[in-house]
Amino acid sequence: MKRTLLSLLICLLPSLAANEFPAKNLSNGTSVAVIDKARKLQSIHVIGSNPPPWRVPLARCVGDCDSDNDCAKGLVCFQKDRFTAVPGCSGGETDSSYSDYCVRESDILSRVYVPQVPATEENNADVPRDGTKAFPKIQKIGNNIFDHLGSDKYPLGLCSGDCDSNSDCRGSLVCFERGRNQPVFGCSGGSRDSSQQDYCISKDSVLAPSDRPALPYTSRNFRLKLYWEQSYRWQEETRERKWCMVYNYRSQSCWHGLRRQRCAQDSIYITKCKDKEIRQQFAFDYLDGGDEILIRLGSGHNRCFQRRDNSIVLRRCDASSSLQRWYAPNGDFQGYRFEISQQNYNKQCVTTAHHPKEGEVVELHSCKQSRDRDHQSSYWNIH
Repeated sequence: MKRTLLSLLICLLPSLAANEFPAKNLSNGTSVAVIDKARKLQSIHVIGSNPPPWRVPLARCVGDCDSDNDCAKGLVCFQKDRFTAVPGCSGGETDSSYSDYCVRESDILSRVYVPQVPATEENNADVPRDGTKAFPKIQKIGNNIFDHLGSDKYPLGLCSGDCDSNSDCRGSLVCFERGRNQPVFGCSGGSRDSSQQDYCISKDSVLAPSDRPALPYTSRNFRLKLYWEQSYRWQEETRERKWCMVYNYRSQSCWHGLRRQRCAQDSIYITKCKDKEIRQQFAFDYLDGGDEILIRLGSGHNRCFQRRDNSIVLRRCDASSSLQRWYAPNGDFQGYRFEISQQNYNKQCVTTAHHPKEGEVVELHSCKQSRDRDHQSSYWNIH
Protein backbone atom coordinates (compact mmCIF):
# COMPACT_ATOMS: atom_id res chain seq x y z
CA MET A 1 0.00 0.00 0.00
CA LYS A 2 2.78 2.46 0.90
CA ARG A 3 4.52 1.80 -2.42
CA THR A 4 1.25 2.41 -4.29
CA LEU A 5 0.54 5.72 -2.52
CA LEU A 6 4.08 6.95 -3.09
CA SER A 7 3.87 6.13 -6.79
CA LEU A 8 0.56 7.99 -7.02
CA LEU A 9 2.03 11.10 -5.33
CA ILE A 10 5.01 11.13 -7.70
CA CYS A 11 2.64 10.99 -10.67
CA LEU A 12 0.50 13.80 -9.29
CA LEU A 13 3.32 16.25 -8.44
CA PRO A 14 3.68 17.78 -11.94
CA SER A 15 -0.05 18.45 -12.33
CA LEU A 16 -0.31 19.86 -8.81
CA ALA A 17 2.59 22.21 -9.43
CA ALA A 18 1.17 23.33 -12.73
CA ASN A 19 -2.23 24.19 -11.32
CA GLU A 20 -1.36 25.66 -7.92
CA PHE A 21 1.97 27.46 -8.14
CA PRO A 22 3.62 29.95 -10.50
CA ALA A 23 6.62 29.33 -12.75
CA LYS A 24 10.06 30.37 -11.47
CA ASN A 25 13.44 30.89 -13.16
CA LEU A 26 16.53 29.45 -11.49
CA SER A 27 19.86 31.27 -11.74
CA ASN A 28 21.00 28.90 -14.51
CA GLY A 29 18.04 29.90 -16.69
CA THR A 30 16.06 26.68 -16.16
CA SER A 31 12.32 27.26 -15.94
CA VAL A 32 10.62 25.39 -13.12
CA ALA A 33 7.24 25.02 -11.48
CA VAL A 34 7.08 24.94 -7.69
CA ILE A 35 4.97 23.26 -5.02
CA ASP A 36 5.16 23.88 -1.28
CA LYS A 37 5.72 21.11 1.24
CA ALA A 38 2.55 20.10 3.02
CA ARG A 39 2.54 21.75 6.44
CA LYS A 40 0.55 24.22 8.53
CA LEU A 41 1.37 27.71 7.32
CA GLN A 42 1.34 31.09 9.05
CA SER A 43 -1.10 33.65 7.63
CA ILE A 44 0.22 36.74 5.86
CA HIS A 45 -0.25 40.10 7.57
CA VAL A 46 0.17 43.60 6.09
CA ILE A 47 1.20 46.48 8.36
CA GLY A 48 1.17 48.98 5.50
CA SER A 49 2.87 50.01 2.25
CA ASN A 50 5.34 52.10 4.27
CA PRO A 51 5.64 50.47 7.74
CA PRO A 52 6.63 52.89 10.54
CA PRO A 53 10.30 52.66 11.62
CA TRP A 54 9.43 51.06 14.97
CA ARG A 55 7.78 48.11 13.14
CA VAL A 56 10.93 47.38 11.10
CA PRO A 57 12.48 44.83 10.78
CA LEU A 58 9.37 42.88 9.80
CA ALA A 59 8.64 39.38 11.08
CA ARG A 60 7.95 36.31 8.95
CA CYS A 61 4.88 36.53 6.67
CA VAL A 62 4.55 40.27 7.41
CA GLY A 63 4.60 43.02 4.76
CA ASP A 64 4.92 45.28 2.95
CA CYS A 65 8.72 45.03 2.53
CA ASP A 66 10.81 46.77 -0.13
CA SER A 67 14.11 44.93 0.34
CA ASP A 68 15.77 42.25 2.47
CA ASN A 69 16.91 45.02 4.83
CA ASP A 70 13.25 45.50 5.91
CA CYS A 71 13.09 41.92 7.20
CA ALA A 72 14.26 40.37 10.47
CA LYS A 73 17.50 38.39 10.58
CA GLY A 74 17.33 35.21 8.52
CA LEU A 75 14.41 36.47 6.40
CA VAL A 76 14.29 37.81 2.85
CA CYS A 77 11.76 40.03 1.07
CA PHE A 78 9.69 37.91 -1.33
CA GLN A 79 8.19 39.93 -4.17
CA LYS A 80 4.79 38.75 -5.30
CA ASP A 81 2.16 39.60 -7.86
CA ARG A 82 -1.57 39.60 -7.20
CA PHE A 83 -3.00 36.25 -6.05
CA THR A 84 0.47 34.66 -5.78
CA ALA A 85 1.43 32.02 -3.20
CA VAL A 86 3.91 33.26 -0.55
CA PRO A 87 6.52 30.61 0.42
CA GLY A 88 5.99 29.32 3.96
CA CYS A 89 2.87 31.47 4.47
CA SER A 90 -0.85 31.15 3.75
CA GLY A 91 -3.19 33.69 2.19
CA GLY A 92 -1.10 34.85 -0.76
CA GLU A 93 -3.36 33.10 -3.26
CA THR A 94 -6.31 35.28 -2.14
CA ASP A 95 -4.32 38.52 -1.73
CA SER A 96 -5.22 40.90 -4.58
CA SER A 97 -2.54 43.45 -3.62
CA TYR A 98 1.07 43.68 -4.79
CA SER A 99 2.34 43.65 -1.18
CA ASP A 100 5.64 41.85 -0.63
CA TYR A 101 6.33 39.70 2.44
CA CYS A 102 9.28 38.63 4.58
CA VAL A 103 9.88 34.88 4.34
CA ARG A 104 12.54 32.36 5.28
CA GLU A 105 14.94 31.78 2.42
CA SER A 106 14.78 28.08 3.25
CA ASP A 107 11.03 28.15 2.45
CA ILE A 108 11.88 29.26 -1.07
CA LEU A 109 14.74 26.80 -1.50
CA SER A 110 12.91 23.82 0.05
CA ARG A 111 10.15 23.70 -2.54
CA VAL A 112 9.84 20.65 -4.78
CA TYR A 113 10.93 21.57 -8.32
CA VAL A 114 9.36 20.10 -11.46
CA PRO A 115 11.50 20.90 -14.56
CA GLN A 116 9.89 22.42 -17.63
CA VAL A 117 11.14 22.46 -21.21
CA PRO A 118 13.90 25.09 -21.75
CA ALA A 119 13.29 27.90 -24.23
CA THR A 120 14.65 27.68 -27.78
CA GLU A 121 15.37 30.35 -30.37
CA GLU A 122 12.95 33.24 -30.87
CA ASN A 123 10.17 33.07 -33.44
CA ASN A 124 11.46 35.58 -35.99
CA ALA A 125 8.12 36.54 -37.52
CA ASP A 126 8.15 39.99 -39.07
CA VAL A 127 6.79 42.78 -36.84
CA PRO A 128 6.57 45.85 -39.11
CA ARG A 129 6.32 49.42 -37.81
CA ASP A 130 4.72 50.96 -40.91
CA GLY A 131 1.92 48.52 -41.66
CA THR A 132 3.36 47.48 -45.05
CA LYS A 133 3.15 43.82 -44.03
CA ALA A 134 0.43 42.03 -42.13
CA PHE A 135 0.86 41.73 -38.37
CA PRO A 136 0.65 38.12 -37.10
CA LYS A 137 -2.74 37.20 -35.66
CA ILE A 138 -3.01 36.23 -32.00
CA GLN A 139 -3.15 32.48 -31.46
CA LYS A 140 -4.77 30.86 -28.43
CA ILE A 141 -2.83 27.70 -27.62
CA GLY A 142 -4.49 27.27 -24.22
CA ASN A 143 -4.35 28.57 -20.66
CA ASN A 144 -2.39 25.65 -19.22
CA ILE A 145 1.08 25.38 -20.71
CA PHE A 146 1.62 21.98 -19.04
CA ASP A 147 -0.81 20.54 -21.62
CA HIS A 148 1.75 21.33 -24.31
CA LEU A 149 5.11 20.49 -22.68
CA GLY A 150 7.27 18.52 -25.09
CA SER A 151 5.30 19.69 -28.16
CA ASP A 152 6.38 22.20 -30.80
CA LYS A 153 3.80 24.65 -29.37
CA TYR A 154 5.84 25.23 -26.21
CA PRO A 155 7.62 27.45 -25.41
CA LEU A 156 5.04 29.78 -26.97
CA GLY A 157 5.90 31.65 -30.16
CA LEU A 158 5.15 35.20 -31.26
CA CYS A 159 1.53 36.30 -30.63
CA SER A 160 0.69 32.98 -28.92
CA GLY A 161 -0.96 32.63 -25.51
CA ASP A 162 -1.89 32.12 -22.75
CA CYS A 163 1.46 32.88 -21.07
CA ASP A 164 1.99 33.49 -17.35
CA SER A 165 5.62 34.67 -17.38
CA ASN A 166 8.48 35.38 -19.79
CA SER A 167 9.74 31.83 -19.27
CA ASP A 168 6.65 30.55 -21.12
CA CYS A 169 7.76 32.45 -24.25
CA ARG A 170 10.30 31.44 -26.88
CA GLY A 171 13.78 32.99 -26.81
CA SER A 172 13.77 36.72 -26.03
CA LEU A 173 9.99 37.10 -26.37
CA VAL A 174 8.18 38.53 -23.33
CA CYS A 175 4.76 37.82 -21.83
CA PHE A 176 2.45 40.83 -22.30
CA GLU A 177 -0.18 41.04 -19.55
CA ARG A 178 -3.38 42.59 -20.88
CA GLY A 179 -7.00 43.35 -20.06
CA ARG A 180 -10.15 42.51 -22.01
CA ASN A 181 -10.19 43.80 -25.62
CA GLN A 182 -6.76 45.37 -25.13
CA PRO A 183 -4.63 45.46 -28.31
CA VAL A 184 -1.53 43.26 -28.32
CA PHE A 185 1.71 44.98 -29.36
CA GLY A 186 3.00 43.61 -32.68
CA CYS A 187 -0.05 41.38 -33.23
CA SER A 188 -3.52 41.72 -34.71
CA GLY A 189 -6.82 40.64 -33.20
CA GLY A 190 -6.23 41.67 -29.59
CA SER A 191 -8.81 44.45 -29.63
CA ARG A 192 -11.47 41.85 -30.52
CA ASP A 193 -10.37 39.35 -27.86
CA SER A 194 -12.64 39.72 -24.83
CA SER A 195 -10.68 37.19 -22.77
CA GLN A 196 -7.87 38.19 -20.42
CA GLN A 197 -5.37 35.87 -22.07
CA ASP A 198 -1.78 37.12 -22.18
CA TYR A 199 0.41 36.77 -25.26
CA CYS A 200 4.10 36.45 -26.10
CA ILE A 201 5.44 39.48 -27.98
CA SER A 202 8.72 41.06 -29.06
CA LYS A 203 9.89 43.65 -26.52
CA ASP A 204 10.35 46.18 -29.35
CA SER A 205 6.93 45.60 -30.94
CA VAL A 206 4.37 48.36 -31.54
CA LEU A 207 0.61 48.58 -32.03
CA ALA A 208 -0.78 47.47 -35.37
CA PRO A 209 -1.99 50.42 -37.52
CA SER A 210 -5.60 49.22 -37.19
CA ASP A 211 -5.34 49.57 -33.39
CA ARG A 212 -4.06 53.18 -33.46
CA PRO A 213 -6.73 55.89 -33.03
CA ALA A 214 -6.70 58.92 -35.32
CA LEU A 215 -4.46 61.77 -34.11
CA PRO A 216 -4.60 63.82 -31.99
CA TYR A 217 -6.11 61.94 -29.06
CA THR A 218 -5.68 61.30 -25.33
CA SER A 219 -4.95 57.77 -24.16
CA ARG A 220 -6.63 55.88 -21.35
CA ASN A 221 -5.08 56.14 -17.87
CA PHE A 222 -2.16 53.88 -17.02
CA ARG A 223 0.89 53.58 -14.77
CA LEU A 224 4.40 54.38 -16.01
CA LYS A 225 6.69 51.56 -14.88
CA LEU A 226 10.47 51.50 -15.18
CA TYR A 227 11.18 48.77 -17.72
CA TRP A 228 12.93 45.65 -16.38
CA GLU A 229 14.42 42.49 -17.88
CA GLN A 230 15.56 39.28 -16.21
CA SER A 231 19.21 40.13 -16.94
CA TYR A 232 18.98 43.39 -14.93
CA ARG A 233 20.62 43.62 -11.51
CA TRP A 234 19.15 46.70 -9.82
CA GLN A 235 20.52 47.16 -6.29
CA GLU A 236 22.23 43.76 -6.79
CA GLU A 237 18.83 42.02 -6.86
CA THR A 238 17.78 39.45 -9.45
CA ARG A 239 14.03 40.03 -9.19
CA GLU A 240 11.87 42.92 -10.31
CA ARG A 241 10.45 45.35 -7.74
CA LYS A 242 8.06 47.03 -10.21
CA TRP A 243 8.84 50.72 -9.77
CA CYS A 244 6.22 53.22 -11.00
CA MET A 245 6.09 57.00 -11.26
CA VAL A 246 4.03 58.80 -8.62
CA TYR A 247 3.07 62.42 -8.02
CA ASN A 248 2.14 64.09 -4.72
CA TYR A 249 4.46 61.60 -3.02
CA ARG A 250 3.41 61.39 0.64
CA SER A 251 6.63 61.19 2.61
CA GLN A 252 8.66 63.53 4.78
CA SER A 253 11.85 63.13 2.74
CA CYS A 254 12.88 61.90 -0.70
CA TRP A 255 16.06 60.93 -2.50
CA HIS A 256 17.56 63.60 -4.77
CA GLY A 257 20.73 61.90 -5.96
CA LEU A 258 22.66 60.92 -2.82
CA ARG A 259 20.84 63.50 -0.66
CA ARG A 260 17.71 63.07 1.43
CA GLN A 261 15.64 66.25 1.35
CA ARG A 262 12.05 67.45 1.58
CA CYS A 263 9.76 66.04 -1.13
CA ALA A 264 8.47 68.57 -3.66
CA GLN A 265 4.74 68.34 -4.40
CA ASP A 266 5.21 69.38 -8.05
CA SER A 267 7.89 66.73 -8.73
CA ILE A 268 7.67 63.10 -9.84
CA TYR A 269 9.10 60.25 -7.76
CA ILE A 270 9.52 56.47 -7.91
CA THR A 271 7.57 54.09 -5.68
CA LYS A 272 6.33 50.52 -5.79
CA CYS A 273 3.54 50.00 -8.32
CA LYS A 274 0.17 49.80 -6.55
CA ASP A 275 -3.10 48.75 -8.10
CA LYS A 276 -5.80 51.48 -8.18
CA GLU A 277 -3.44 54.14 -6.76
CA ILE A 278 -4.76 57.36 -8.37
CA ARG A 279 -1.44 59.16 -7.81
CA GLN A 280 0.21 56.64 -10.14
CA GLN A 281 -2.24 57.28 -12.98
CA PHE A 282 -1.07 59.14 -16.08
CA ALA A 283 -2.18 59.59 -19.70
CA PHE A 284 -0.55 60.53 -23.01
CA ASP A 285 -1.81 63.31 -25.26
CA TYR A 286 -0.72 62.15 -28.73
CA LEU A 287 -0.10 65.28 -30.80
CA ASP A 288 -0.45 65.80 -34.57
CA GLY A 289 2.28 63.85 -36.34
CA GLY A 290 2.37 61.21 -33.61
CA ASP A 291 6.06 61.62 -32.73
CA GLU A 292 5.51 63.81 -29.65
CA ILE A 293 3.24 63.59 -26.63
CA LEU A 294 2.22 65.47 -23.52
CA ILE A 295 2.33 63.45 -20.28
CA ARG A 296 -0.63 64.48 -18.13
CA LEU A 297 -1.95 63.44 -14.73
CA GLY A 298 -4.71 60.85 -14.95
CA SER A 299 -6.67 62.40 -12.08
CA GLY A 300 -8.48 64.90 -14.31
CA HIS A 301 -6.31 67.82 -13.18
CA ASN A 302 -4.94 69.81 -16.10
CA ARG A 303 -1.29 69.28 -15.14
CA CYS A 304 1.49 67.98 -17.41
CA PHE A 305 5.19 67.14 -17.20
CA GLN A 306 7.37 70.16 -17.94
CA ARG A 307 11.16 70.23 -18.09
CA ARG A 308 12.96 72.79 -15.93
CA ASP A 309 16.68 72.36 -16.67
CA ASN A 310 17.20 68.69 -15.70
CA SER A 311 14.17 68.54 -13.40
CA ILE A 312 10.54 67.66 -14.14
CA VAL A 313 7.78 69.81 -12.66
CA LEU A 314 3.99 69.72 -13.00
CA ARG A 315 2.48 72.70 -14.81
CA ARG A 316 -0.76 73.58 -16.60
CA CYS A 317 -0.86 71.60 -19.87
CA ASP A 318 0.24 73.60 -22.91
CA ALA A 319 0.86 71.76 -26.21
CA SER A 320 2.55 74.86 -27.66
CA SER A 321 5.36 74.68 -25.09
CA SER A 322 8.45 72.76 -26.26
CA LEU A 323 9.26 72.12 -22.59
CA GLN A 324 6.15 69.91 -22.33
CA ARG A 325 6.56 67.97 -25.60
CA TRP A 326 8.25 64.58 -25.25
CA TYR A 327 9.45 62.02 -27.79
CA ALA A 328 10.93 58.50 -27.73
CA PRO A 329 14.54 58.36 -29.02
CA ASN A 330 14.29 54.55 -28.75
CA GLY A 331 11.15 52.46 -28.66
CA ASP A 332 7.66 53.80 -29.33
CA PHE A 333 5.00 55.39 -27.09
CA GLN A 334 2.53 53.03 -28.77
CA GLY A 335 4.87 50.10 -28.25
CA TYR A 336 5.85 47.74 -25.45
CA ARG A 337 8.75 49.91 -24.19
CA PHE A 338 10.11 53.39 -24.83
CA GLU A 339 12.58 56.04 -23.72
CA ILE A 340 11.38 59.57 -22.84
CA SER A 341 13.29 62.66 -23.95
CA GLN A 342 12.82 65.99 -25.77
CA GLN A 343 13.76 66.89 -29.34
CA ASN A 344 15.88 69.88 -28.31
CA TYR A 345 17.38 68.08 -25.30
CA ASN A 346 17.87 64.64 -26.81
CA LYS A 347 21.02 63.61 -24.95
CA GLN A 348 19.04 63.53 -21.69
CA CYS A 349 16.44 60.86 -20.84
CA VAL A 350 13.80 60.64 -18.11
CA THR A 351 15.01 58.20 -15.45
CA THR A 352 16.45 57.98 -11.93
CA ALA A 353 20.02 58.83 -10.93
CA HIS A 354 21.10 55.18 -10.83
CA HIS A 355 19.32 52.00 -9.81
CA PRO A 356 15.80 52.88 -8.60
CA LYS A 357 14.91 53.04 -4.91
CA GLU A 358 11.84 54.08 -2.92
CA GLY A 359 11.18 57.83 -2.96
CA GLU A 360 13.80 58.70 -5.58
CA VAL A 361 13.12 61.73 -7.79
CA VAL A 362 12.55 61.24 -11.53
CA GLU A 363 14.65 63.66 -13.57
CA LEU A 364 16.59 63.90 -16.83
CA HIS A 365 19.98 62.20 -16.88
CA SER A 366 22.43 61.21 -19.59
CA CYS A 367 20.74 58.80 -22.04
CA LYS A 368 24.11 57.19 -22.75
CA GLN A 369 24.78 56.57 -19.07
CA SER A 370 21.28 55.27 -18.30
CA ARG A 371 21.60 52.79 -21.19
CA ASP A 372 24.95 51.60 -19.86
CA ARG A 373 25.22 48.02 -18.61
CA ASP A 374 25.77 49.28 -15.04
CA HIS A 375 22.52 51.30 -15.10
CA GLN A 376 20.02 49.77 -17.58
CA SER A 377 17.29 52.20 -16.59
CA SER A 378 16.49 54.22 -19.72
CA TYR A 379 13.28 52.44 -20.78
CA TRP A 380 9.72 52.71 -19.45
CA ASN A 381 6.57 50.81 -20.27
CA ILE A 382 2.84 51.15 -19.69
CA HIS A 383 1.68 49.04 -16.76
